[in-house]
Amino acid sequence: MRKLILILALMLIATQSKADCTLETLNDTDCFQCGANCVAHVTYEDEVQPDGSTKSVGTMTLSGQGPMGGWYTESEPWYAVRNNIQNISIEEGITSIGYNAFINFLNLKNVELPQSLREIRPGGLENCTSLENLTIPDNVFIYNEALETTSIKTLVIPANSTLDPRAFKADNATPTLIEKLYCAPQMRQACEAAIAYRGDAAEVVEYIQTSDNQYLVGGKYYARLNDIGTPNYIKKRIYTIDEANRVAGEKNRVSIKYR
Repeated sequence: MRKLILILALMLIATQSKADCTLETLNDTDCFQCGANCVAHVTYEDEVQPDGSTKSVGTMTLSGQGPMGGWYTESEPWYAVRNNIQNISIEEGITSIGYNAFINFLNLKNVELPQSLREIRPGGLENCTSLENLTIPDNVFIYNEALETTSIKTLVIPANSTLDPRAFKADNATPTLIEKLYCAPQMRQACEAAIAYRGDAAEVVEYIQTSDNQYLVGGKYYARLNDIGTPNYIKKRIYTIDEANRVAGEKNRVSIKYR
């Protein structure tokens, strides 16, 4: 009985130590330092493939406060496991994706960015050739080569972002796959410059934010910025109460009218 209790206790300790990732528990396999106050924890799950086999899929979660570090290519702390990572989740508090942080993550498919993010530094998501979708938060500076050579086809640039004209630049002749770049009117010039710099045929499409914080694109309304360009548009625009009152020509009306 004592032996069983001891084994269970050791298993519990091992599980706890593996689940924790702090600056004091760094190792070279699944817990990495990514800045002065930033740690990255990699976990793995078996995913069933179409042929019935299983594949170990890695998810990297970054947590902490402030900016990430920056690295020369192949000196990133997680360089050895980069091709095992399909998902990255950056938690609130982190303010930047560092220089060359996730360069050449060839199997990376999903990236979740926090609202606290303020910068995607050069090379931050460069050559992530399997990355197809990305939602950029407000107030983000997208640096040169930050999104070079990805598989993103549509991208929405928030109105208060800064887009370097070389953000999609590539060092080779491979064209960017972006087909539509959605931008607010005040960002149109920067978006066109970024596309023109590469000489690609991507279309820059304007969106307008309405007074009730919806987004209008080509006659369709979207409830969220992230929904632009998807089938999740609003068939009938929902007015605010004040707007409904003006449309109805009545005062102190509390119901909501539709157009």
